[in-house]
Amino acid sequence: MTQLALSAIKECLDTGTHEHGSYAKILKEVGINSYDRQIIQISRILELTDLTDTLWYLQALPPEYDYKKRLLAASFAKRVIWIFEKYFPFYSAPKEAIDAAFLFAEKKISDEALAVAERALDATMYHLTSLPVYRIELRGDPSSAIWHAATAAKSAANKNVDMAVLSSSRNALDAAKSNGKWYERKKIFKTETSKQSELLLYYFGDDQL
Repeated sequence: MTQLALSAIKECLDTGTHEHGSYAKILKEVGINSYDRQIIQISRILELTDLTDTLWYLQALPPEYDYKKRLLAASFAKRVIWIFEKYFPFYSAPKEAIDAAFLFAEKKISDEALAVAERALDATMYHLTSLPVYRIELRGDPSSAIWHAATAAKSAANKNVDMAVLSSSRNALDAAKSNGKWYERKKIFKTETSKQSELLLYYFGDDQL
């Protein structure tokens, strides 16, 4: 199983803005003595805290895990891209940004190619939000779902891989929730969170790089 050193987690907390509540739960699990020599499995962190906290702690992993983080971010976005394509099937920029994220993780394209895909999606989103169909006919929940689905794709192509993971997760969750009926949203959010947790464990459930 992929593991994190508690000392690395503490360092992330000391240099970031994340609250320490979930860290206290982790310390209670492994014991506070000699924490610098303690490790904990990512799957256990997920059990003790929640998806958002666990994704935040991924930044404590060494750089060799960055490609898995990128794959995870792209996978989050891929789950909801159909929402965008349902309304705008002839606009390929979101899918191309997700594809670029996968390719970048596999070292098949350059940093610049990834940035080009992100900028192209930026331009597409700017264009779409100016269209009457988006501003008037789809205003409200549909436009929100579309926006979050596209933003999840854009986030997957973010140069900062830790931001890519966190933002793609949040926007994919919001896209799924906004796309549902108001009385179904709590259930949809819970289901999508479960699916994202499964993806997290798929990529970080073992220590094979």
